[in-house]
Amino acid sequence: MEPVADDNVIYTFHFYEPYWFTHQSASWAGAQYLFVHNVPYPPTAESVAKILDEEPDPAARYHFRIYAIEGWGPPRMDAVMLTAQEWGDKHHVPVWLGEFGVYLKAPAADRQRWITDVRTAAEAHNIGWCMWDYQGGFGLVSKDGGKTTLDQGVVTALGLKPQ
Repeated sequence: MEPVADDNVIYTFHFYEPYWFTHQSASWAGAQYLFVHNVPYPPTAESVAKILDEEPDPAARYHFRIYAIEGWGPPRMDAVMLTAQEWGDKHHVPVWLGEFGVYLKAPAADRQRWITDVRTAAEAHNIGWCMWDYQGGFGLVSKDGGKTTLDQGVVTALGLKPQ
């Protein structure tokens, strides 16, 4: 992509990879994600083996095997953000990670690790960021009976001061 000749443009991208982790159990993301549960991050051969033992669908089993060997973790997140930074540097334009997040049905500790890894990689490459979303399926807060509750794990993963 070639930047436009306008100094008032900030180039943004969204990041939700790998979908098998970030969109597990999300009915609106496609049928293939609806019945996916307890996907670990970062994946290891051992942690994915547990999923393979329970997954009857051959196509899903294939995707989980690929997920296990793709190297998702801090080095992979760094490579993504480095690529964005290099593109911005090459074109002398600002780059912003305008959306990233993990659906709430992912294991909480793994969700927090993924958010931490994406945020720290973005910050390491001077890329501003915005997590999707505040109060929804990818939220920072939940509401129950009119009471708002911060997800302290996500607060910490975002590098914010716990409340």
